[in-house]
Amino acid sequence: GMLADSDLRAREAAVAILGEVGDEASVARLEAFRRAEPGDIRADAQGAIARIRGRGAPTLTKNEMEARMKALEQRVEELTKETETRR
Repeated sequence: GMLADSDLRAREAAVAILGEVGDEASVARLEAFRRAEPGDIRADAQGAIARIRGRGAPTLTKNEMEARMKALEQRVEELTKETETRR
């Protein structure tokens, strides 16, 4: 998945996405990721974990969450392309 991507921006986006739509099952992946990653992204992962745990049960349906995840992934792709064209 995006947490294992070689591009730091993709990993940052994955952490942000999981913080927004992830559930308790995402926490274990974020914990492992946080322990393995150096730098500021560790704090981002910890923040995502706190957001997941702080919101309790999801208020979106599975289809709504999947649609939101897809929209966020598309936005990450758009931003990546924009960044690459500016180089």
